[in-house]
Amino acid sequence: MIKLPDSYHRGDKVRKSEIQAFNALRNFFSMHDIRAIHEKYGTRGDGVGVAVLDTGASRHYAIKIDEIFDFTGHDDPFDGVGHGTHVLSTIAGKDIEEVITKGIVPDCYLISCKVLNENGGTLSDLITCLEYLLTRNDIHVINMSLGIHSASMAERLQINRIKLLFNQLK
Repeated sequence: MIKLPDSYHRGDKVRKSEIQAFNALRNFFSMHDIRAIHEKYGTRGDGVGVAVLDTGASRHYAIKIDEIFDFTGHDDPFDGVGHGTHVLSTIAGKDIEEVITKGIVPDCYLISCKVLNENGGTLSDLITCLEYLLTRNDIHVINMSLGIHSASMAERLQINRIKLLFNQLK
C-alpha cells in the first residue's frame, strides 16, 4: 500500500482540494489491487498502443518498451530526469516477483517518445512527435504529463490542427 501523508501543507495553509486528492488516491490503492482490475475488465492492455511523451526512458527490468524515440535532437532517448520512466512504469510496469511496479496495462504496445530533457523542451519537438504519431495507425492512447508556459500564434495554430486531426481519427 502507498503511504501518503495525512495532510499536505503549503506554507501555513492546508489546501482542502489537495487533501481530498491525497485521500482519494490512498483510498483507491488501498481498496483495489491492479490484478483485480485486470480480472474485472478482462484485459491487461493486449492490442492497445500507448505512446508516452515525456523525458525518455531508463532501462528498467519491469518495463518492456517496444519502441523508443528521441525528438529533442540530441540522439539520446534515455531518461536523465526519471519522470518518463516513472510514467512508463505506471502505465505498463510488469508484475515481476511482486515488485511495486505494476502497471495498469502491462501487455500494451509501449512507445517512449522523449520530448523533454532536464532543461525542459521545445514546443516544436512536441509538435514534431505528435505529427509523427499521427502517421501511425497503431497508437490508441497518448500520454503527455507536461506543461507549456507560452506558445506563439503559429505554434497554437499547429497544436489546434493536430487536435483536429486526432479527433478525426476517433
